[in-house]
Amino acid sequence: MGQNAALGFRLSTCTQDCAPYDAGMQPVRVRRLCMPLGMLGLTALLTGCSWGRDSRSAQATEQAAADTARDTMILAARATGATRLEAGGRWRHCSGGIGHQYSGGGVVWAPQGNVSRQLEAIRAALVEAGFTDVSQLKDRVSVQRNEITLTLRYHRTYRGWPVSFYSKCHIYRGADGQRVNSTAYRDLEGLIP
Repeated sequence: MGQNAALGFRLSTCTQDCAPYDAGMQPVRVRRLCMPLGMLGLTALLTGCSWGRDSRSAQATEQAAADTARDTMILAARATGATRLEAGGRWRHCSGGIGHQYSGGGVVWAPQGNVSRQLEAIRAALVEAGFTDVSQLKDRVSVQRNEITLTLRYHRTYRGWPVSFYSKCHIYRGADGQRVNSTAYRDLEGLIP
């Protein structure tokens, strides 16, 4: 008898048929409880997710994103000598359609110079200001603060540093739900280097 018999199970060629044996190695009939693989996967996915149904309102999330993006762009402008900044943001559905995130982007137009030195100057300025460096690629700077992620990468067409930012996904209901579903693109104010 094989290892399966020693465990008291007989595995048939059908993967869903597993009949326990009694001590005399005679099959015992039991009802099978089958859970579809899709349900098991969905359960694992939903228990592992942490969408932010929290106490922070949609307006507070929007303000945190705007403040964090503004601070990042001003620090990057000072590090590179840029004098022109533009950015804006809006609410979007998260991928998969569950929840909303505040996201946007803009550009820090910097004078021509050594891109590698500008990149390191931006990174140093942001880390010194309390941002967490989460960069995974050496040609860009990615930072986080206040649950907002921002990325800057030099772009030759713009001759500057495009910035993208987004919040975590949150599920909003009531007045907050109406806000995230009706909010249009808004320019970031106070972008003065």
